[in-house]
Parts: sequence; C-alpha cells; structure tokens
Amino acid sequence: MITDEDYQRLGLTPLQANVLLALLELGGEASAPDIITHLSTKQKVNRTSIYSVLSKLEQMNLLISTNTSPTTYGLISTSPKMLMEEILKPQLQIRENFISQLQKAKAAQSRNLDYELFYLKNKEQILEQSKLIIAEADEYLLIMANALMLVELEESLQTRMQHDPLPVLLIPTWNPDESIDFEVMIQRYRELLGADHVVDTLPIFRRVLPMMMKVVKQLAPELQPFVSQTYFVQLLSQQQMLMATYIGKEENIGSGFYSKEPFISMMLHLIYVSLFEEFGDIAETVTNSVLSNKIQQSMRTIQHLFED
Repeated sequence: MITDEDYQRLGLTPLQANVLLALLELGGEASAPDIITHLSTKQKVNRTSIYSVLSKLEQMNLLISTNTSPTTYGLISTSPKMLMEEILKPQLQIRENFISQLQKAKAAQSRNLDYELFYLKNKEQILEQSKLIIAEADEYLLIMANALMLVELEESLQTRMQHDPLPVLLIPTWNPDESIDFEVMIQRYRELLGADHVVDTLPIFRRVLPMMMKVVKQLAPELQPFVSQTYFVQLLSQQQMLMATYIGKEENIGSGFYSKEPFISMMLHLIYVSLFEEFGDIAETVTNSVLSNKIQQSMRTIQHLFED
C-alpha cells in the first residue's frame, strides 16, 4: 500500500496523486465537477482545493486543459509508465544538478588530506572496486588473491590485458573450494600474464592451509562450514589499493578497505614484498621487469619519508 509519505517522495501531494488516479479511472480526461464527484465517493473533497490541484498539475506538465465550458482536464498520457516518467522529471533534474555540485566539490577539495580510506561493506562492493582498480591501473598491478577471488577477476584481467596490457605480478594464495582446479587456473593466468609474473605459491599453501583450518576450528568453529566460501584479495596499483576478506554466508561476514592515497599504497608495496618474499622469491621474480623499478621507487620514497 502506498502511503502519503510515498507520494511525497515522488514529488506529489496525496491529493495531487488522487486527482491523477481519478482522471485515469475516468478515461484520461474529465471536467473538475466530474473529478470532484468521482473523488467524493472515496473521500471528503474540498472543491476549491481540487481546482487548485488541477492548476498545479497543469503547471507540472501532467495535465492539459481546454477552453471549453466547463473546462476539461486531460492527462498528457494515459500510459502509467509515461505518466510516471513525467512525474519524475523534476527529481531527475535535481539529481543531475546535485551530482554536478558533488563533482565540483570533489574537484575543489583540499589536497592536504592525510588519506582517503573507504570501507567496503559486502562482497558486491569488494568485487566492483577490485574490477575498477584493474580497469584504471596506469602502470602496473600487484595482486594477491585466493582461488574464489581469482575466478571472479579473471574476465576483467583478460579484458584489460587484451585491450590495454600492463605489467602484473600475481601471488595466488589458497584454494578454499575443492571444486576449483587451482593448478589449471594458475596455468591460465601464466598464459595471460606471463610465467614469470605468477608466483608459485602452491607448495607453501598446501602446508599452510591445514594450519589455517586448525586455527579457525579453535577460534571460530561456527565459521568452519563457510571457509570454503571465503573470498580474499589484495590489489595494488601505483595510486590505489584494496584489501578485503569476505565469507560467503547469508550474513555479510567480512569487509575491506579501499584507498587512493599514494602513501598507503607505497607502504603496502613494502609490506607486500617483505612478507611474501619467501613465496617463490618475489624479488627475483620482478628483477628484470617494469615492476622492479616501480617497487624500488616506492621503497625509496617510504625511506625518505621516515628519514624526514
């Protein structure tokens, strides 16, 4: 049931909405006396108010009137869809104007912000932002993700590499879903990105995964059935970063963070290399690639910042 508040959200008063409904019920056009009579069977009607509403609806381009006596009022369309489009036009214009104001405010904001860190609340936001980083990355991408997330990102990476290729370093982590042939998937990524840009982590995670499961069983046994639905990703480009974990349960368990702050991204470059160097010796993997210079540049910048 539509409430008075619902009508107001559409930009109509309840009486305006009832007059429009009455006109539709009367075939799309009627005189004011006919409308008043029709409405009087359903509610108390103030004649003066009806004339005022008809005049207002005409100003809103929802009605047209004739110069006959009595004056006849006709809907601009008897199609509910077209009528609704006309009702919403002012709101759509307001929306566009406000979006324009927001964009101007964003462009004019202070450049002295310490950071821009955004909270990702669910799987959909995590996937959307991950794919956006892949599409927008300018010089390189560093990706660490588990099998479920790599399934979700594969098409976006294929599109990017086909139309606008760039250096990518991929660190696959664990495979929570036994139905996924992880080795076959990693081989596809090697063919897509280049063999020396996919770190061989399978031996490590074959040993680590049982320990992870043991920790989950001890600390959060209620989550154990859902471990096979866990999505994990860390993405880094020169200007953006994303870190997220999501467990595919009915409730949204897990979250992530996204930032466009260069310092945060540079810090994570350092963490990225330092923590996972043992996974196939990342430093050696990227020595002769474009990524090597970029990572080293980031590290030097961080060192200078700490020295200052």
